[in-house]
Amino acid sequence: MLAYQASAQIDHILSGYTFTPFTKQTMTDALRRHFAQIRRQGYAQDDEEFEVGLRCIAAPICDVSHEVFAGVSISGPTPRMTSEQVALLIPLLLERAEQMSRALGYPGARAVNNGACSASEVEATKVV
Repeated sequence: MLAYQASAQIDHILSGYTFTPFTKQTMTDALRRHFAQIRRQGYAQDDEEFEVGLRCIAAPICDVSHEVFAGVSISGPTPRMTSEQVALLIPLLLERAEQMSRALGYPGARAVNNGACSASEVEATKVV
């Protein structure tokens, strides 16, 4: 959800924060570039970054004001969440996130906006 916040809000949250890696996969730098990638593709992926043996994909849920209101995710052990399985689950996850967003009054233009909830997020995806 942090990836979808305004740059000033991200700066405020990250300022002075010390990142402690949980695994050797934990991302501790290049976060802005990673956030831009998340906004471009419309989902985030955790590949054993928090816990060895666990993969997760997540997508934002947008509300009527075009803000990220919540997120929905699918997690599982790496033997069951293979790269191939994740590739099959991503479209389903995005479809469900879109359905939940529409239920909250979001007009559903994420496909037009590269997965973003608002036009300002589309502009933010260009910042790498």
